Amino acid sequence: GTTLAPGKACHMFYAFTPAAVGAVHGSTNGTWNGQAFSLHFTGFGTPQFLITPESLAFGNVKVGHTSKQQSIKIQNLANKPAVMSGAGGGAGVFGGAQDCQGTTLAPGKACHMFYAFTPTAVGTVHGSTNGTWNGQAFSLTFVGTGKG
Repeated sequence: GTTLAPGKACHMFYAFTPAAVGAVHGSTNGTWNGQAFSLHFTGFGTPQFLITPESLAFGNVKVGHTSKQQSIKIQNLANKPAVMSGAGGGAGVFGGAQDCQGTTLAPGKACHMFYAFTPTAVGTVHGSTNGTWNGQAFSLTFVGTGKG
């Protein structure tokens, strides 16, 4: 409905809101005053959070004692604040606590999950856990050795 004077322009605007992590391709076509156009789009959905590291090694710990605590960092990569809502993450003899649930992470800010190893027997123990933060899945692995 806009009248364009000679040499003037109007614009079509597109935005990308990915629903998942990974490559996305799209296209559209149509006509303006009988002139056909065809547009192709590509984008890459990135995760909302950077969760690192994905594995922890606790070394040798005396049976019945608890190792020094280690942490997993959950950093907000989005350009808007996120109210944290998580599920899962418990890890048996590797414990599990966090300071994220219910907090609001500003863009670029982080919260943490904390783990420590409390061996109940002599020998190497491997563990894992998984869960989600705001719907983004994570998977962690652990290793530690109980010493007599």
